[in-house]
Amino acid sequence: MRERGPIVAIDGPAGSGKSTLARALASEFDLPYVNTGLMYRALAWVALRDGIDPDDEPALATAAGRLGFALSDSRPPELLIDGAPPEPSLTSAPVEDLVSRVARHPAVRNLLRDRQRTLGEGGSVMEGRDIGTVVFPDADVKVFLSARTDERERRRERERALEWGTSGVAERDAQDARTNPLEPAPDAEVLDTTALDADAVRDEALRRIRVRLEDMDAKAAAAPPATASAVATSPRVAIVGRPNVGKSTLINRIVGRRRAIAHESAGVTRDRLELPARWAGRSFTVVDTGGIMPKPRGLDAAVVRQAVHAIDAADLVLLVVDATAGITEEDARVARDLRRGTSSVLVVANKVDGASQEPLASEFHGLGLGEPVPVSALHGRGSDDLLDRVVALLPEPTESEAQLDDEPRFCLVGRPNVGKSSLFNRMVRDERAVVHDEAGTTRDSIDSLVKVEDRTVRFIDTAGMRPMTRTKGIEYYGLLRSIRAIEGSHVALLVIDASEGLVGEDKRIAARIVEAGRGLVVVLNKWDLVPTGERADRFRSLADELRVFPGTPVLRASALTGRGVNRVVPALFEVHAAWTRRAPTADVNRVLQEATDATPPPRGFGRLKYATQTAARPPTFVLFGMTYPGASYQRYLEHALRDTFGFPGVPVRVSFRGRGAAGRTAARRRR
Repeated sequence: MRERGPIVAIDGPAGSGKSTLARALASEFDLPYVNTGLMYRALAWVALRDGIDPDDEPALATAAGRLGFALSDSRPPELLIDGAPPEPSLTSAPVEDLVSRVARHPAVRNLLRDRQRTLGEGGSVMEGRDIGTVVFPDADVKVFLSARTDERERRRERERALEWGTSGVAERDAQDARTNPLEPAPDAEVLDTTALDADAVRDEALRRIRVRLEDMDAKAAAAPPATASAVATSPRVAIVGRPNVGKSTLINRIVGRRRAIAHESAGVTRDRLELPARWAGRSFTVVDTGGIMPKPRGLDAAVVRQAVHAIDAADLVLLVVDATAGITEEDARVARDLRRGTSSVLVVANKVDGASQEPLASEFHGLGLGEPVPVSALHGRGSDDLLDRVVALLPEPTESEAQLDDEPRFCLVGRPNVGKSSLFNRMVRDERAVVHDEAGTTRDSIDSLVKVEDRTVRFIDTAGMRPMTRTKGIEYYGLLRSIRAIEGSHVALLVIDASEGLVGEDKRIAARIVEAGRGLVVVLNKWDLVPTGERADRFRSLADELRVFPGTPVLRASALTGRGVNRVVPALFEVHAAWTRRAPTADVNRVLQEATDATPPPRGFGRLKYATQTAARPPTFVLFGMTYPGASYQRYLEHALRDTFGFPGVPVRVSFRGRGAAGRTAARRRR
């Protein structure tokens, strides 16, 4: 089953109706809409503005690399170019005349192809030439539109009000064909739009796409699940060094996003943070650690034990040093320990922010660990060279390497000091998170890939969540990581301090989980501290308040004694199975038809004509023919689906597609 949304590739020649259809499908499926042709047009516009010769491939590739492409926050998300919507000038005649010439260069096409894959890989409607054959040959659904040349000419003239002759589109076809002949993908749905209006094209494309997606999901549901033994962990790269040399900044640079907390205070990172990274076709796991310090005590000793454990399990160790400080006693001591080990080691001389500082790195030859690599983690200088060295030192890839995206992801959330890390360690039977009797010990989100009940799963232990108005500095960034951990998980395990009872912040965290559309399991930790005579009433009261979704498991446990902990993981797997479940379309229609017949919707909101589950994770259903009938009736239909198909502890999302613009507006409002 797909964890991401579907990728729909809309291909075809200019003027065949790709943009109109793609926009309609993006709205229908609530997916990002990416017009890839605008990316080439943006480059053509830059070439015109800057006087770049359209035959100068290196200059065009450099200009393409400087363009920033991202998705907007609108619904559906659309393409932004350098942070702004595409300018109308991108569809002007001068750009039209030049775009095929700049697009013919392999360096330009390869660069923009990679950008397009990045934008669309999470699920999208991708529109443009060669999307289904070159950019996304493995797209879930491919639609190829065609139309007669004269009809495409008329459409372009109407759309852009340009005084073109009858050969405009034909000339564009000929220019594009010199780069790559335009042919439908072998598995594409081919649709001739010559005699069809936009609504007819949309309806026919939707019908075909739904058939394709339903068939794919049926095959996926029938396939045997992959076993944990078939999934090999990727090579591990541990980043170590003394405190405050920029380790977390470097890991953010390597993985390409702000995941580790980087702050000017020393000792911010306390736990092992494991994150996936990819470079030059190789996948590996980066392990960020707390700073290694001499004679650690208390909490610092636990931090150092985590770093040592990461070194022992690593295939490659990056020893990060501060080039501006030179070799310190701590650097030399860590280097001595690494020379005795069996892992490959690279010395990374950080804070080399310019060419004038590069000679500073040569001092670190004295550590006896080979050629140091000068970088500036803050500015990205030298990071490409570093990653090339990293990949060269990784073990040879195995057949099953790099595909770790299918494992269930569970995150542990809750207020500070409710026992999340202790419970986490009990569940995975390994000291993976630092446990200490100081509130707020975990400042970051700790990702750990572990094997539980013969299945490979990812556990994310998060920082304690306080109200945002009461967090400052490092704690604020830890709160943001916790929120992102919820959004990046499949099921959230909300840990409550049973001895204190339910407080307002517990309810706010539960609300965040609901808003993110994640499954939910609740654990009443420290149950051993609840007086025996109060336990029955306490459990009934808390369970009633915490069943955010009908059927949410509410468990009693003690991380200290271990009692009840054995029930947590099975409950997580049960909710995860419900969160990923897909219901057959025929059964969905039968259930909803029976529900609407038994209790009809209010007058004036239409009649159910067709319904389908458009997504899992969480289960999402679209009802066609009805506009939004109000919250009460929507909950009635959600309960009918939940009770029939079994969705305990997960949200069931229902949206409505009435006929015409009013119905589509109502559907978007409910999302």
